[in-house]
Amino acid sequence: MDFRLLGPVRIRDAKGEEIHVVRAKHHQVLAALLSAANRVIPAGRLVDYLWDDAPPPSARGNLKTYV
Repeated sequence: MDFRLLGPVRIRDAKGEEIHVVRAKHHQVLAALLSAANRVIPAGRLVDYLWDDAPPPSARGNLKTYV
């Protein structure tokens, strides 16, 4: 897998084919996780990152779906 974070988030598989991630929140979760590679990111921090301190009541459930 090859991940590109500068500019648009891009993902390529082992064959070099691009994997398309359609939803913006999925891009945000991926970028957050990749930027903290090999470190634990608490779910609460991801929720804050995704919803700018105004998460919906379903935020934790949504986060599980995105991951």
